[in-house]
Amino acid sequence: MSKEERLLKFKNELNFGIETKEGTFYVPKDDVIRIVSDLLDEVSQPQLTIPREVADELEEEIEEAYSSDYIRSYSDVGDYMKVITDGLGDDSELYKFMFPANDALLGCSHRNIIYLYLVDKDLVKVVEG
Repeated sequence: MSKEERLLKFKNELNFGIETKEGTFYVPKDDVIRIVSDLLDEVSQPQLTIPREVADELEEEIEEAYSSDYIRSYSDVGDYMKVITDGLGDDSELYKFMFPANDALLGCSHRNIIYLYLVDKDLVKVVEG
């Protein structure tokens, strides 16, 4: 088999080429499928985040509101937010997250993240710190 025939066979088996200044590199199809699949998994993960201490405090506030009958499972998100904000002290992490000093736009964004978290926890990723 000639060099050209071997190269053609190699290209056909691998299917995917990556061009660089040094030349074209061919990547096995299975590797490309795995890499693309992994990238798609990363992209489909929640991109919005909330700190764990804020999420924990939020959960505690909701639990307290449920046990006190201030909200029910059929209450809308606005009712949840009203009950949560009414009971917060200025020094709580949740309050600081929702109403950061000197940044109304950031606070609005954070409250929207909390809305989404309340609607569906899969939309927001809880992170450390």
